[in-house]
Amino acid sequence: MKLPIAIGSLVIGSVLIAPKFIATQTQTKIEDLVAQATTNPAFTASIKEYHSGWFSSDAVIHVKMAIPTNIDGQPTTIDLAFDYDVALHHGPIIFSDNWQLGLISYQTQIKGDKAREAGLVWDTKLPLYSHDGLVTYNMDSQGTESIPPFSFEVDDIKGQFSGYQGQITTKGELVNYQGVADNLILNSEEQEVAKLEKLMFKLDAEVSLEEMLTAKLYSSDFAFSIDKMNMAHLVTMENFIIDGKSVVSADGKNADIKFGYHIAKIDTPEEQVSDIDIEIEMNQFSAQFYEFYQSKLATKMASLDANDPAAIAELTTLAQEGLPLLFASDPELKITKLGFTMPEGSFTSNMDMRLGSKDLTNANIQDPNFWLQNLILNAKAQADKPLAEKLAAQMVINQLSANPNLDLTPEQIAQTAKQQAPMMLSTFNQQGFITQSQDKIEMKFNMAGGNSKLNGKPFAL
Repeated sequence: MKLPIAIGSLVIGSVLIAPKFIATQTQTKIEDLVAQATTNPAFTASIKEYHSGWFSSDAVIHVKMAIPTNIDGQPTTIDLAFDYDVALHHGPIIFSDNWQLGLISYQTQIKGDKAREAGLVWDTKLPLYSHDGLVTYNMDSQGTESIPPFSFEVDDIKGQFSGYQGQITTKGELVNYQGVADNLILNSEEQEVAKLEKLMFKLDAEVSLEEMLTAKLYSSDFAFSIDKMNMAHLVTMENFIIDGKSVVSADGKNADIKFGYHIAKIDTPEEQVSDIDIEIEMNQFSAQFYEFYQSKLATKMASLDANDPAAIAELTTLAQEGLPLLFASDPELKITKLGFTMPEGSFTSNMDMRLGSKDLTNANIQDPNFWLQNLILNAKAQADKPLAEKLAAQMVINQLSANPNLDLTPEQIAQTAKQQAPMMLSTFNQQGFITQSQDKIEMKFNMAGGNSKLNGKPFAL
């Protein structure tokens, strides 16, 4: 009987002692994360309160964010401050609302009192934001977050948000997240101003929480989508998607990054455009430059006063300092696709660009000749001829409409533009700016070593 009693005592003792050990480790981890989060100059966090108990702990983390912006051409910041309340229950056996097994369960929230004072209206029994979850014995986690439905009013615009629900799971450094909101509606007294339906965000990433908080490059795959957008019943947009992918090299020194912007269809009273695609790649992007950009350049660029010579000089000096970091990895920028379709036809284009020289020690980035001599660029564009004629006609319409000395009706301007568009394209073709076939208009441009070619022929810049 002594052995079972000894084993039982050991188990009970472990269950009783382990929570305090977990509490200590968790407090140290939270303190480290808060310290790392404040490496971003626009974000500061501090532990306002921390009460560590045997089986549970609670904390209040005060967060300040200074978001740089420009209002009417003047640089300023939008300052946000709030308390982030954290409640923790320590394992290995967690006794909270329902008992469960794990290292720690957490319930966090932002009450949002200042948002209520500013006019946001939602259920008084709920916080503005909550995130609850569980960390397992092997340090994996699963959690849910939510924002309740709310309404607001700004000037004569009333808004309603359906609320937001998110789910996150982590396994090692693999993160999977998905969040969804049903709609966001803006109304005036006269009409519905805007309606966004089925907003969704997805993220798969290979990153630790520490790396995410310190804005380091990490491998990820994400997509943000809106099923439908309606603007004042005049413009409708379907299947709007922003997506991206980053793959960090094995040594962590650079990354290949892709971004895409896609819209299935836009309808207006005048036009219909479909299959809108913009796909961008940055290959061999320097992780060292990214950290430099996040810590120094980003804030300066966002708050730049274009009328302040000293501010512009300071930004130029910073850019001069950062460019060698950017180009040392021999990066390449590609627009792999920029295109759209209209009833008259399709337009598609692509471009790739990189710098021929990595040595920027004595480079003067403000000298246009530096870029002309060192930039390697290839670009190509193609359009169906009926679409090219339509776009050329629109150029003529814009020119004629801007001439105050012309006494023409809109109908007469449109007819004149339709007649002149083919002649304009023919002139461009004769001048070598474009090439024409029976059904296509094309343009190719190449530049390297200070020399450029347009449609295969030397072209002086």
